[in-house]
Amino acid sequence: MFLGSLYEKKTGRTLLRIVEAYRQNGRPKQRMIKNLGYLDELEKIYPDPIAHFKEVAKQMTQEKKENEAARRVQLDPNASLTKYENLTPDGVLRKNLGYAALSKLYHEMRIDVFLNNHQRSTKFAANLNSIFKMLVFNRALYPDSKRGAWENRGIFFETTDYSQQEVYHSLDYFLAWRPALLEQLHDQMKTNYKRDTLLLYYDVTNYYFEIDESDSLRAKGVSKEHRPNPLVQMGLFLDEKGLPVSYDLYRGNTNDCMTLPYMLDDTVVDFGLHHLIIVADKGMMSGDNIARIRLGHNGYVMSYSVRGADKAFKDYVLDEEGYNSVYDSEGKLVAKHKSRYSPREIWVTDSEGRRTKSIGRIL
Repeated sequence: MFLGSLYEKKTGRTLLRIVEAYRQNGRPKQRMIKNLGYLDELEKIYPDPIAHFKEVAKQMTQEKKENEAARRVQLDPNASLTKYENLTPDGVLRKNLGYAALSKLYHEMRIDVFLNNHQRSTKFAANLNSIFKMLVFNRALYPDSKRGAWENRGIFFETTDYSQQEVYHSLDYFLAWRPALLEQLHDQMKTNYKRDTLLLYYDVTNYYFEIDESDSLRAKGVSKEHRPNPLVQMGLFLDEKGLPVSYDLYRGNTNDCMTLPYMLDDTVVDFGLHHLIIVADKGMMSGDNIARIRLGHNGYVMSYSVRGADKAFKDYVLDEEGYNSVYDSEGKLVAKHKSRYSPREIWVTDSEGRRTKSIGRIL
């Protein structure tokens, strides 16, 4: 790693960065590891920022080498292991003990109580809690298909007297109970971990399927991976600690911003949440979504591109006056911010389906 610099013609300022050199397919390449900030700002903190961060880059290189050396393991080229084998070469049954941490969380969330209570109203023969445990633990430790998870079920100290077909059949029950289970998990997060839902972060991703034709859920749309395959959209709310609050799936050709109203109804309303601040990127915050959030007496934070803004906003951002600096525990500048109130026009759809302008005040 080394100290790199980038001169910005528009601002006339030099940006310092930690850069790593590497090779890809035999060709030398570089990637930015850390953005350090502008040289003129760093000179206010360090007597010689260039010399300082050259030493930092040197230390980061040494730490990486030490970490890579610590991760090296010796492999026996003559050893073999079947994919779903649970016996050692000596014929001893091999079990996973580390999943005990996941099991503790599973029971703290009272998922077992939820599933056992709901199963009482069914005639399903196998224990649905045992199947769900197996699927959860495998997804976390050995991601695989449902069939692969079932074949690997003996790795855990759990009941495994259920068939592969019963695993597939259980999915219908889990899907039907999904809303109630999500509410249960949210309540347990509040009880056990004091979850704070003042801030809700929202984003959408999608998954592609190796199929040719669309169906009722999978449809061709804008792929995050630029794939031509049919997709499924997933909307996800996270709390301020980055832990999931709720999710839902949508047809693959659904516009990202169209998923937010449904997620708000299914999460904010069903979970009894109020006085929230929804955090999302600019593409998610259409005029209708902003109006819906504000009419619900909630707030929002969205990203806004300075590059595409008008001259007045660019001048405001580039003006050094009014900025408040934020420093870390070592006295390094980590961020600067300032704020103002400004009128903003948005387009909203009225009760008759017409698009009209609305003017509000944003911070």
